[in-house]
Amino acid sequence: MKIAYPKKINLVSGPTPIEPFKLLPDWPAGLKIFLKRDDLTSLLLSGNKARKLEFIATEIKNKKADTLITCGGIQSNHARATAILATQMGLKSYLVLRGRPDTEAQGNLFLDKLVGAEIKHITPAEYEYVDRIMEEEAEGLRRAGRNPYIIPEGASSELGVWGYIKATVEILSQLKKSKIKVDRVVCAIGSGGTYTGLFLGSKAFGWNVKVTGFNVCYTADYFKNRIGNLITSFLQKYRWKLKINLDELDIIDGYVGDGYARSRRIERDLIANLARSSGIILDPVYTGKAMLGLIEETRKGTIGVKEKVLFLHSGGIYGLFPIAHLFYPPVVDRNVKTDLQPVEKLDLFSGKP
Repeated sequence: MKIAYPKKINLVSGPTPIEPFKLLPDWPAGLKIFLKRDDLTSLLLSGNKARKLEFIATEIKNKKADTLITCGGIQSNHARATAILATQMGLKSYLVLRGRPDTEAQGNLFLDKLVGAEIKHITPAEYEYVDRIMEEEAEGLRRAGRNPYIIPEGASSELGVWGYIKATVEILSQLKKSKIKVDRVVCAIGSGGTYTGLFLGSKAFGWNVKVTGFNVCYTADYFKNRIGNLITSFLQKYRWKLKINLDELDIIDGYVGDGYARSRRIERDLIANLARSSGIILDPVYTGKAMLGLIEETRKGTIGVKEKVLFLHSGGIYGLFPIAHLFYPPVVDRNVKTDLQPVEKLDLFSGKP
């Protein structure tokens, strides 16, 4: 299929590498995983967010915006990436974040403040109406003489989807050059744009691969509906004559754990063990949960044990810093006994949260 891409501003240092992934000893025998290292994209290691923002940045420039408005959790990777992009473009940023205003400035939140983002804190209940809240804030800025541009959650708009359609071309070229054939592509799903781009890219370029996503919030049904709507609106907006069977959307539920951006011991243990064995750092919000899902679903037989899997490492490293104390609890008094212990002493996949 011949593709006419919208113009973009280069934010990605690429192509990002594809490399074999060293498995832990107790993982399913026969499984082979390759990593697409999109944790190494630029815009201050913004992972998959950089790819989506590349295309949106051109529209921001064309509309002569002076302020970028977006939303997310208190440790949102996307919100931080947007704030950094705004500063690099000489613009202001306004972030609507779900969380308390007295939250300690660590990780992404620290970087938001460091680059000068204006922040509005809202409650989880208010976040259900975040699109309306962003529009209200935009209207206030317009009345003040500013020209705001709203980027939806995760940059998962029709324009943002182009990021992973373009990335599909990059992946296919790398796999062909390396003579690697994969059966499945796996990614985390937090807003749906990355999965949508990979799914549409696989169909547009005739890539016979299953695209599997692990939702890290809400439910699989919620994302099947959301992604289905995004696919439909994308096809209509860009007049793609591509037949899509939405029944092929493969989203596996069960790994949200304690909720969005909340990590359990089993996930932290996985992250720590992989860091020690391979030097690969997963994050607690997205890739840690998706990798746990991949391994557990292989154990269950949902994913074939002899499959070759390309796992998209979508970044998110800054989300680790605010929870560092959960990996290594601080020692206050070495003479006082405690039940807390370093992650290295925990059993991987013990099932204990």
